[in-house]
Amino acid sequence: VAERLALSDRTLIRRFHELLGHSPEKELIRIRIEHAKLLLRETSLSIAIIAEKTGYSSLEYFNRMFQRKVGFSPRKYRELSRAD
Repeated sequence: VAERLALSDRTLIRRFHELLGHSPEKELIRIRIEHAKLLLRETSLSIAIIAEKTGYSSLEYFNRMFQRKVGFSPRKYRELSRAD
């Protein structure tokens, strides 16, 4: 991305942080988790497939990141979202 914008990596990261208040990496994680939440609520896909579809190569890492960002495991999130 930096190359396409004719910026150094460092400049791109700095400007990204100035605009959004966090790093591109954190934004990517946020987007992946939001997509996973949508798939958990609206599909019956397995959690392993959802992890894969949202860019996680490891189910364990997906579960850990989801728990850290959402406060529930993916399974618990699905149960709670379907109870509403």
